[in-house]
Amino acid sequence: MRKLPSYVANRLTFEDLASSRGLLQLVDQERVVTQRQAADELRLSAGTCSLHFQKLEHLGLLHRVG
Repeated sequence: MRKLPSYVANRLTFEDLASSRGLLQLVDQERVVTQRQAADELRLSAGTCSLHFQKLEHLGLLHRVG
């Protein structure tokens, strides 16, 4: 597993996925979601949404598609 950038690791906890629950539910419903779509839907800033995506990708729960 690759090392997560410290700016992500320092802002999110990995012991608890509750903070990312909304994003996980959205992806489960839509299957393919852009960060901008997720941020708008969940009323998060683009930066916060990006951190959640990076966290979940690092954990192997999401992956990028081309």
